Amino acid sequence: MEVRRLWINKRKKDYLSWLELLKKVGIREEKNIDLVIGIYEEDKLIATGAVFGNVIKCVAVCKKYIGGSVVGLLVSRLEELIYQDYDSCYLYTKPEVTSSFRYLGFQEIARVDDVLVFMEKALNGFSEYLKQIKKFRKPGRKQAGLVINANPFTLGHQYLVEIAAKENDVVYVFVVSEDRSYVPFEDRYYLVQKGTEHLSNVVVLETGPYLISQATFPSYFLPEKIDVTMIQAKLDAILFKEKIAPAMNIGYRYAGEEPLSKTTAIYNEQMKNVFDKKVQLIILERKRIEEQVISASRVRELWRKGDLKAIRPFVPQATFSYIKNHLEGV
Repeated sequence: MEVRRLWINKRKKDYLSWLELLKKVGIREEKNIDLVIGIYEEDKLIATGAVFGNVIKCVAVCKKYIGGSVVGLLVSRLEELIYQDYDSCYLYTKPEVTSSFRYLGFQEIARVDDVLVFMEKALNGFSEYLKQIKKFRKPGRKQAGLVINANPFTLGHQYLVEIAAKENDVVYVFVVSEDRSYVPFEDRYYLVQKGTEHLSNVVVLETGPYLISQATFPSYFLPEKIDVTMIQAKLDAILFKEKIAPAMNIGYRYAGEEPLSKTTAIYNEQMKNVFDKKVQLIILERKRIEEQVISASRVRELWRKGDLKAIRPFVPQATFSYIKNHLEGV
């Protein structure tokens, strides 16, 4: 057997053989990929896998070779590529094959019914993440959590946090860590801190890689009839309810109603379906300025146009100063 890199964007032969193997095992083509490798036997592609950042994707093995050494060889080579730049490795897989990945050292983080399992292999993984955020726990009978991207942090976000802070003893604001927004994570995190510093019972934390992004989510092996955003939202809700909330003594999750974004509306709906008495969902009406809903996407649109005057009513001072200094940043 020989391990080779597949140049799916440069060589038609590589692309077609890769696509053929994916189809054989019921996997669709995936766009978000950094590189692909394949295992060959006598010039026949018998297994393939890809990486995107530190996520293993599109693992496909001919039926004849399942259960042997091929899967181990494939995954170990993918891990070698990932560990050149990262200290952790993630994958999403079907529930029926999780035992194979457990054998290779992967740990399950969360799953959605019989559809999907989220797994990792890391020296400092999810258990370490929970250990670290627990250091920021504060005493209080009634505790709440919010998860926001804050791209950028607006008066709408601030309003949501202020209401939660008024109604709870402690509020944990989790800022989405993935750096694929217009505003870099470090800057978003800073702006959330500045925008909530007047609230003594608010703690700002990061999500780490554990609230899943659209970029890394594995739509390729889900049946086409399944709403991918719905599955992703459900996985996020399950992970928050079963792992993060108990670790931080969170009994309430706050979110804003979503009249503009279909994706966020789906997230809210899945939280309603997943949460129960242990973690209750509270959806607040969005803050408005002159009957206009405050929206981060609207702020970004005005930012692109350089319209500082129109932006000013929608954002706190720290965010406004940031935008003013980064007019070319969007």
